[in-house]
Amino acid sequence: MRTLNYNHLYYFWTVAREGTIARAAEVLHLTPQTISGQIGEFEVRLEARLFNRNGRKLILTDVGRMVFDYADNIFQLGNELTDMLKRGTQNNSQPLRIGIVDIMPPLLSSEFIKPVFAFENTSITCRNGQFDDLIADLSLHRIDIILADTPLKSGGNIRAYNHHLGDSGIAFFAASDHARLYREDFPECLDKAPLLLPTMEAPLRRSLEQWFRKNDITPAISGEFEDSTLQRYLGEAGAGIFVAPSVMKQRLLSSYGVECIADIDDVTESYYLVSTERRLQHPAAVAIFDNARNGLLYGHRENQPVQAAS
Repeated sequence: MRTLNYNHLYYFWTVAREGTIARAAEVLHLTPQTISGQIGEFEVRLEARLFNRNGRKLILTDVGRMVFDYADNIFQLGNELTDMLKRGTQNNSQPLRIGIVDIMPPLLSSEFIKPVFAFENTSITCRNGQFDDLIADLSLHRIDIILADTPLKSGGNIRAYNHHLGDSGIAFFAASDHARLYREDFPECLDKAPLLLPTMEAPLRRSLEQWFRKNDITPAISGEFEDSTLQRYLGEAGAGIFVAPSVMKQRLLSSYGVECIADIDDVTESYYLVSTERRLQHPAAVAIFDNARNGLLYGHRENQPVQAAS
């Protein structure tokens, strides 16, 4: 197969988006015959049929859908590059696109991100999602960094680096009028107590299950949650005891009607900034890293980022 012709790719992408050659011709300011001929040449180059006809409408083949997905990524990145250069020319802005793993507590995520707003010309875009989806976005340069509670494992085909932000112990909280009932004989008091816990997919939940077994505790699980904010609201309403990183304790005590039952240090959560750079370059990303390492978090710290995959 010969070198990819990006004009052909753009014509194909436009036809696939518009649904007909006639509408694509209007968008491209070309004749339908020209578009049809270019698509035909593109199919010859690819040695594959890209469309099936259904009357006047064109339906993508399996190969066509695959090519369209690639084309969509290519031209979306091109538009983002143009926009970024335009903004940079106008105001020297430095946008930072942040992916945040769904299960990260929003309160903690906001603390991580807070230093960014000290930069006058930096704007941020935050996107929540599952870890694997965000890694795919990172590899396609749709986002610049990821904030996560788990590192990217080695052995994959994506070159990225785990920058360890730090660790936090865990604290148990309950509504103020319930907390005092569980402070005595901790942790035995948790046996048969109503708990609001993360789902089993969360690393914290798996660590807690080990801790429960070690301490011979069988809690009465009242609910399992992916959304930590909903978990806290229900805890504040008296639905049960919930857990949160100890680093969030002062924010929780001041903002919610809850009290801390106890802290434990033998169950910890680790937090990471994942990027494609071994050494962070964006000033706002550096500020997030420095704030977490030097003030927000405590515990074990690594001096160098760890390469996750290559």
